[in-house]
Amino acid sequence: MSAEVKRASSEEIPNLRLPEFHEVDCLETDLDMEVFVVPTISSAKIKCPHCGSSETISHGREERFFRDWNIYEKRVGVTVDGRRYKCRNPECGKTFALSFDCIDDGGKLTKRLRETIQKDALNNTFTSVAERYGLGATTVKEAFESYTDILRLRPDVKAPRVLGLDECHLQKQMRPVYVDLENAIILEMGRSVKKDDVTRDLLRFKDLDKVEVVTTDMCAGYKSAIEAVLPQAIHVVDKFHVVKLFLEAVESARKMICDDIRKKIEAIPNKDKRQAEWDRFTELNIDSYMFKMNPENMADWRLNKLVEICDAYHEFGVLATLRDLFFQIYKAENREAAIQAYWKWKSRIPRRMDEYADMRRIANRTFKTWENEIFNYFDVEGRKTNATTERLNGAIKSMQNMGRGYSYEVLRAKMLFGSQTSKAPLYQRPSQLLESNDSSLADVKPSETDKLYLQTSSVGQELDDMMKNIPFEVHPTDGGGVIEAPGYYCGKEEEAQPLSGFDLLMFNETHMHDEVKPEIPTVKQEAKVRNPDLELVQNGGAPIDSIIKYYQEHGECI
Repeated sequence: MSAEVKRASSEEIPNLRLPEFHEVDCLETDLDMEVFVVPTISSAKIKCPHCGSSETISHGREERFFRDWNIYEKRVGVTVDGRRYKCRNPECGKTFALSFDCIDDGGKLTKRLRETIQKDALNNTFTSVAERYGLGATTVKEAFESYTDILRLRPDVKAPRVLGLDECHLQKQMRPVYVDLENAIILEMGRSVKKDDVTRDLLRFKDLDKVEVVTTDMCAGYKSAIEAVLPQAIHVVDKFHVVKLFLEAVESARKMICDDIRKKIEAIPNKDKRQAEWDRFTELNIDSYMFKMNPENMADWRLNKLVEICDAYHEFGVLATLRDLFFQIYKAENREAAIQAYWKWKSRIPRRMDEYADMRRIANRTFKTWENEIFNYFDVEGRKTNATTERLNGAIKSMQNMGRGYSYEVLRAKMLFGSQTSKAPLYQRPSQLLESNDSSLADVKPSETDKLYLQTSSVGQELDDMMKNIPFEVHPTDGGGVIEAPGYYCGKEEEAQPLSGFDLLMFNETHMHDEVKPEIPTVKQEAKVRNPDLELVQNGGAPIDSIIKYYQEHGECI
């Protein structure tokens, strides 16, 4: 079913704000808009692009079409009714068409539309951006590829004070991610976690001597690279990875203890006693959360159940004690107290029971290899962790899943540029920003040189209240709602005159309900310097051209 096409009236033709063109017509449907334009360049300024001669003649008509950014939620196409030209230079004689600065090199999009597509594609899929602007996904992808080109030429990034380093699994390979933890910004994405590659990535940063803290997981490649490139930095192994490793050992012990209990129950010869023991075991429902959660975070019913489990089976009481002792390590106030808590926990681990083999491995091997890095956590102010890096890793994976098929270069560009683009703030009135940024405007006083056209929100206000309004600059061509009251414009002072005209009308309307009507005041009228482009009607309105221009510049109606 074909869409209904409407022709816009002369007042409804949108202003594209492209200085090289003048809008003459517009056709639109519910989704799309086509604006017909003609070039504004005069024939006297046209020069041959081949020889530079200004002697040219018209050589037939040429229609061009390109896309521009959306207006009024409609996708915009622009048709140029142009001409071809021929150089009259005998030595040249070539034909040519006009080139326009607002159109990109491909000739299909305006430069501003290409830039908008590139920014939107940072945090959205190519398909969704293509649908929004009515383009092909390939066109969006080609426009975005310029970001990958920029990355190749990107200068070295300044190293942060606190650097987070973690890996993310992308395209069947672990790739390191470098993060500024204090500002939550992805700085770089490497190709592999090998020592040589990580070292090469770190050397690309500027001011490496200013890095004070580096947080990582327990990757040997990271440790070697940091020791070689950042010897002055404090290397901290992330608390999350140590606790995660321990909880995996706790879960392994819980499963093995449960298996041993089941075997003991099955070995009971008395059927009734065996069934009773089995019913008690299943009723307790010993799940993994009982031993993974910190007792301080448990609900009362779960704590009571844990006490019941430990009373029924001594093995779980030992496991719960080891868990509590391990958590005491990261509750320590300083490094010395943490080391003492570690030795206390290590001494309580059973030495010959298979259930605690993983836990013994953590105490004897992991802490021995990474002892300094683990306990550095207590020496750093604020006790830095890699939580921000893990969160950004999740964002990388989400972006990869959204796109399905992104190359490493495209995904890297999305994350490096996209993480630096923050969420747009809420709408702020430009007038309020003007008042806060320009303190001199807030305290403006009448002078002989200033000319201020001021705007008020209500004609029914009392005159004294109107005079106390903070001044608001209005460009003369914006039009709309300009009221000329005493003190609302500044210039050369004249003799005091009684109110008249519109000022008198306002004064009477303000005091129309007063029991005793005050005397008409006299004011010092000042010279009124009018701008001929300011076309206002008496009731505060404006011509349609001024209204359209104001809307396009400010995004709201007069």
